[in-house]
Amino acid sequence: MLAIVRAFTETLPLPGAEIVAARAHDWVADPHTLGGMSLLRPGDLRNLGAFRAPEGRLACATADISSTRPGYDGAVQSGITAAADAVAIAGSGVSRRVFPA
Repeated sequence: MLAIVRAFTETLPLPGAEIVAARAHDWVADPHTLGGMSLLRPGDLRNLGAFRAPEGRLACATADISSTRPGYDGAVQSGITAAADAVAIAGSGVSRRVFPA
């Protein structure tokens, strides 16, 4: 996992950036999820903007906060947007939104 994160950060324009930790979770082995996906209830889309917005220096990526692409596609969309958020937070001037909300 850490090797993947290191390889990714080599492509970002962040001179001097250092990865200090990375974390992954095996959702299939998790007894509380058993690999299950989340489903939005009626009205949940109204709250997604708050979940997608970075909090301080933290940018979140998960399929659960994609309003347009569920599952793996949503995770990719969310990851690209969170990466742009992280770059913007670091001060590189890259646009915050890659995909429409």
